[in-house]
Amino acid sequence: MDRAGLLARYDEELRRRAPYFDAAMRLERDAEVVRLLGATNDAGNNCVLYSALDQSSAAACVDRQVAYFRGLGRDFEWKLHDHDLPASLGSLLRARGFEADAPEVVMTWDLSRRLDAPAPEGCEVRPLRDDESLDAVTTVQNAVWTDEKLDWLAASLARERSAKPEAIRFHAVWKDGLPVCAGWTRLHGTFASLFGGSTLKEHRGRGVYRAMLASRLEEARRRGASFALVDARPMSRPILERLGFVPLTGTIPFVKRFSTPLK
Repeated sequence: MDRAGLLARYDEELRRRAPYFDAAMRLERDAEVVRLLGATNDAGNNCVLYSALDQSSAAACVDRQVAYFRGLGRDFEWKLHDHDLPASLGSLLRARGFEADAPEVVMTWDLSRRLDAPAPEGCEVRPLRDDESLDAVTTVQNAVWTDEKLDWLAASLARERSAKPEAIRFHAVWKDGLPVCAGWTRLHGTFASLFGGSTLKEHRGRGVYRAMLASRLEEARRRGASFALVDARPMSRPILERLGFVPLTGTIPFVKRFSTPLK
């Protein structure tokens, strides 16, 4: 599939018709905007996923979303993509007090290819069984991302697995009985989106991440997805590119918090 076609399918399947929500979440449409509302007031659970704006409508639309989420008392994220219009949308968000998080790049992998990456000696990599606790996943995430508030994550993932166990899969790498790398995969139509993918600092550079990635790609292929996606942060992008992932589009998460003075 050509890049333009893949990008159009990405927008349609993952943004306009966002499939990954549970009973505590709801998808809303406000004319040219698609919003996702979650179970808590944290920005991690509330998001503008998609917008189709032009220069004349953008400012009023942004103001409307700010007023809407402020009325709910919810912080929220506006997931801005490089191909979103108008080109001035990022400036509009900054002018209204949104704070830009670190840029990310959506990386793709054609699942007709396979990644050969056996587990390092002494490690076991495998999907979690449906009846297994998610503590391995959240323990690793909390240990790696110490600068982020992830209180909402464990409950959110548990709800999602309960609602759609066939659509979300969890993987971990174990060393001496303890989790050292963990992540989850959301399966939806054409795409398998890989999240988490975090490795404890002392276990990096040993093939642990690569082995778990290979396990996740293989399961996604078996379950019928055509492409895998990763929202890669600066630390992950060069690793993924060396493995053969290809950039699709860039993103910047813009976060609006109402607990701090308005700018």
